[in-house]
Amino acid sequence: MKLKMINTILLATVAILPLFIFGYLLVNLQMTKSQLFEKVFLGFLISSGLITFFWFILNLLGVPYTIVSFLLLAWSFVLILLLINIISKKLKLDNFNLKSKIIEAWKLPLWMKIIILILLAILGSVLIYNIYWPVKDWDSLVLYDYRAKIFVDTGFMIEGVARGYFFNYPLLTSLSHTWIYLTGITNPMFYYFLLYLSFLIVFYYCLRRYVPRGLSLIGMLFLAVTPEVFQHSQMSYTNLPYTIYLTLAFIYFYIWFNNKKMTTLVISSILLALSTWTRSSEPFWLVPIFLLIIYSFWKRKPLPIVLYLAIFLPIQRIWNIFQTKMLGQQFSTSEMMKFSTSTIFNNISFDRMIEVFVYLYNNVFATWGILGIIFIFIFIYKTLNRRKDITIFFLILTLLSACLLYISAYVFSFTQVDWKGIPDSARRMSIFFLPLIIFNIFLFIGDLGRSVKLGRNE
Repeated sequence: MKLKMINTILLATVAILPLFIFGYLLVNLQMTKSQLFEKVFLGFLISSGLITFFWFILNLLGVPYTIVSFLLLAWSFVLILLLINIISKKLKLDNFNLKSKIIEAWKLPLWMKIIILILLAILGSVLIYNIYWPVKDWDSLVLYDYRAKIFVDTGFMIEGVARGYFFNYPLLTSLSHTWIYLTGITNPMFYYFLLYLSFLIVFYYCLRRYVPRGLSLIGMLFLAVTPEVFQHSQMSYTNLPYTIYLTLAFIYFYIWFNNKKMTTLVISSILLALSTWTRSSEPFWLVPIFLLIIYSFWKRKPLPIVLYLAIFLPIQRIWNIFQTKMLGQQFSTSEMMKFSTSTIFNNISFDRMIEVFVYLYNNVFATWGILGIIFIFIFIYKTLNRRKDITIFFLILTLLSACLLYISAYVFSFTQVDWKGIPDSARRMSIFFLPLIIFNIFLFIGDLGRSVKLGRNE
């Protein structure tokens, strides 16, 4: 029994290490000067998505889902990227100097140390809960986790078709469960803790680019205790990873808008693509692409949109093609846009518009509470204030997403008779707005602080 446990731990370690190493090496190529922890945990998020995607591709080519195929794939990526990092001279050992980071943390003011202790307590509670409780949520038991068990049992997806396999959702979470089960671990819930941890850390470093350390820690704490995010860190649904990938895709898109580094745009595109590898039916990936098309035409620089789509489209389209093959004729993106446009213009109803808004307000907007009120205040302030402000771009990203949510709900109301009967689904689909609002709030506070400081200097 002890020998079996030791073998499981060793195998799990060998399986999870490449997710961090491969991810770090990939991000290091794009963002060499970023902080170590940002590269490590952003790397984990990216690698856990990309490796499951390429594992899916291999399975389509006839390679079964086994622990051997997973390890060969993951470690091959590590070796290739390690070689590239060495050749390009971007791998520097002084980046791993943890001693200086510990000393720096020790010198923080008492109130910051208290926030860090609170964050550690929250993270500890999530880890303990996820280790103790197995997969228990209904949608996961009958879909996400169920698919993983089929993959472990058969090694292929075609077997799942005969057993009533569902193809409406992509395979990121199911394949993550699969490799975990193949190591001998019987509870994959620790994966969601790692997602939650990585999200908090990367969110902190993104904020840190624009606001002081103390404000970044407070923003990180706000995100950690946001009920929807905290709750889904203990659930094996697709909503948390979807929220993480989409939110960070928007944030790194905003960072690119500020620094104009194509490598940052690459990170945003990968994250946006992985959001569709988690949940493919939501249309919010259109927002950054729409803005980038406008930017490329306005500046007469086609490279950004070409690069963005070159990375995004293969991941997004391959799953849709697979869906079409398995389920029959499916709407393409262009067909869905045409259908949505015709539905809107052929069914103009002010009563329905009000009805949809009331539905979204009661089931989505009202749940944002004080965060929603502050966000409205920021919107009004930015609208009335004519001062040139780069942070308004992120506000536009959020507002366009809210408009798209409303349009999607309006179209949905004409295609589904019971559209009002799934308020929980609408709420879960909209979780990503909360991190976006928090980021907006702290950008605003940071910008306000800089304005006050400049005013005093004058």
